[in-house]
Amino acid sequence: MLEIPEEWRRTAKEILERKGIVFVLGGVDSGKTTFSLFLVGEGVKKGLKVGLVDSDVGQSTIGPPTTIGLKLFENPPKLENLEPSALFFVGETSPRGHFLEILTGTKRLIEKSLSLGSDLTVVDSCGLVSSPVGTSLKFQKINLISPQFIVAFQRNKDLENILRAISSYSFKIFLLEVAPQTRLIPREERVLIRENAYKKYFSKSNQIEIPWTKVSIYPPEIDLSGKLDLVYLLVGLQNNFSECLGVGVISQIIPEKKTLRMITPVRDVKKVKGIILGYLKVSPQGKELGRISFQAR
Repeated sequence: MLEIPEEWRRTAKEILERKGIVFVLGGVDSGKTTFSLFLVGEGVKKGLKVGLVDSDVGQSTIGPPTTIGLKLFENPPKLENLEPSALFFVGETSPRGHFLEILTGTKRLIEKSLSLGSDLTVVDSCGLVSSPVGTSLKFQKINLISPQFIVAFQRNKDLENILRAISSYSFKIFLLEVAPQTRLIPREERVLIRENAYKKYFSKSNQIEIPWTKVSIYPPEIDLSGKLDLVYLLVGLQNNFSECLGVGVISQIIPEKKTLRMITPVRDVKKVKGIILGYLKVSPQGKELGRISFQAR
């Protein structure tokens, strides 16, 4: 069991006195998610309704990989029960090249959290921080969501550029040390974690068929009956409010019926009003099979 550092308790105490939006920042395996769940737990102990937005599309805690997830809590969080209250489909496990989707999804789920009555919304971010690309993503995300608090886990000055870029603004910044016992997870283990997450998500799936002439398709210029091999491509299934109902895997394209056959845990086909094509192919057993490129994107 993790011994909670005293500086975490002091940070949580100050945040809970004011409430609002908290952005949790740090490199890979720096303690962001552990702190986020700790803060959620402290909030619900105080009788608060707390939203947790998980914007790490590669190592998702809420929802399957390739998505941004929101979970509303009124009881202490349990890792085995983090079913999402809402999802946003990105369709990729890396934020590189997908800033627009990441920023849009994070903003929309924060707004969803607030609309559902959260007193505190905690945003857990991905570990891309030290490169210019990471600095740009975090800077734009902070600008977009305007958090009241930023909790930054720094390791070997990896947040120096981001913190310098926001140092004069009115955000309250808590700079915390990365715990020495924090373990860096090897890339191979990360792939296995994602594989197990896909497998768990699709374990209760059924097969559905959707005529693509009856729903909106994005990107709209893709010819689904053409030569592009879309089998095993991840897709986001959207309702009439363009909210993500869940994720599917294309199992077959039936050109003569202009129909997509998919494997998905989404049961109510009538609610599906849109399909967003992802960038990653994944087998129903959870194996990542490569990426697909759409020139229009």
